[in-house]
Amino acid sequence: GAKAGPQAGAGCARVLHKRVDGVLGLNVPAALPASSLQGLRVPLVPVGSRIAGLPGVQVDDVGIGTMATRHLLALGHSRIGFLGLDPDDMYGFTVAADRERGYEKALRKYRVAGDPSLVGVTGFPIEGGSRELVRLWLEAGKDLKRMPTAAFDGSDAVAMGGRHAAPHHGRRLPEDA
Repeated sequence: GAKAGPQAGAGCARVLHKRVDGVLGLNVPAALPASSLQGLRVPLVPVGSRIAGLPGVQVDDVGIGTMATRHLLALGHSRIGFLGLDPDDMYGFTVAADRERGYEKALRKYRVAGDPSLVGVTGFPIEGGSRELVRLWLEAGKDLKRMPTAAFDGSDAVAMGGRHAAPHHGRRLPEDA
């Protein structure tokens, strides 16, 4: 991939000059030096990333994982999957790992035994959700008692992938969960 450096900031500065009043940077790689971003000449606020020297907006992903899993437990689910681990973790993003920590925290708090086979590596694309739902289905040997009754997905795209894959295996989501 392309490397971000001072030249990247200068190129962006030319594009943004007099066209925008500020930039919200979603998932800006944490390793990107703040000095390369300061050349933008417009305010930049990273959302979801911590970059030294820049104010930003953070999300409590451990809290999200805990709340989502607690909600599924409150609905009566006890065999809950987590589909959302990041296989690459190239940019230092902690969203996936933090959400899994929240998932595990809720299971422990409510004394529900976690099943490592229900945790899937998906990344964030649709294909990851489809692939992991098929893996769960094949590992369960089509025995529905071995399938999760609910899943906390790491992203909307992963959830959509599961919904697209389910009918190919005789299931409808969420109707058949």
